[in-house]
Amino acid sequence: MTDEVKPALNRKSRVITQGDRRSPNRAMLRAVGFNDNDFNKPIIGIANGQSDVTPCNAGLGKLADVAKSEIKRSNGMPQMFGTITVSDGIVSSLKVTGAPLTVPCFVRLASMTMISINLLLA
Repeated sequence: MTDEVKPALNRKSRVITQGDRRSPNRAMLRAVGFNDNDFNKPIIGIANGQSDVTPCNAGLGKLADVAKSEIKRSNGMPQMFGTITVSDGIVSSLKVTGAPLTVPCFVRLASMTMISINLLLA
């Protein structure tokens, strides 16, 4: 039986937290509450769509807070950031190049933005 080597959980996060050249990064992260041990943990982004603009998104802040607590409990470092809030009642009246901007189109744009941000943080 061979011992399997598991990749480090922070294999992507350590690119911005490890080494002498990353001391400015660590200084910024210390300002938001990181300590020495936290730099060895995976940094996990939480896209929070909380908004008081629509009733659909009004409760998302509480869910994001639960996700943040559970990530910390599981030995990760959560980093919460705001993201685009979609309201079909508002978006359906927008026009882009003369045509109405459909909710699925707007959601795709918002999703691509969130995926790009998450790839940087994970």
